[in-house]
Amino acid sequence: MYKVVDSGNKVVKKTGKMMAKQGLGMVQGFGMVMAIVVVMGSPGMMVQSAGAAIPPLSDQKLREYSTHIVIGQVMAIRSKEVAVPYGKNYDHAAKVKIATLEKSQSMQLKAGKVIEVYYTTIKERESGWAGPQRQSRSLKRGEKVKLFLSQGQDGKFYLLEPNGWEPIE
Repeated sequence: MYKVVDSGNKVVKKTGKMMAKQGLGMVQGFGMVMAIVVVMGSPGMMVQSAGAAIPPLSDQKLREYSTHIVIGQVMAIRSKEVAVPYGKNYDHAAKVKIATLEKSQSMQLKAGKVIEVYYTTIKERESGWAGPQRQSRSLKRGEKVKLFLSQGQDGKFYLLEPNGWEPIE
């Protein structure tokens, strides 16, 4: 679904079928790229996409994008509320004791080592906000988990988003 708005941010049309002002005609089913091309030709108009959550990564993508896949137990979690321009987040740091490694690009990681894993969850967003939803759920102390991690240039381990971990039973 798309909204066509004029330069004053007044909604001209809000449907899956877009009708632009100034004789541009109908655009049906060509998607956002075509809509942007059509609207860009009209001075004073822009397209805003209606928001939707990012779909979870498939098992294949989780494995492909991970630099490390760790099975372990959550030992402790620190959380801090952080104000962002469009609402509030929680930034988390979890200490996880590694039981086994399914994938690793580091010789330093091994069973028994405790690592710190960073992730963010959303506390609140402004009405109508769309964008990354961060982690869809939080880790819990004592929980056994499989973590799909990416190691940043800073050397820290980050959960892939939005579904960078699974509980282990």
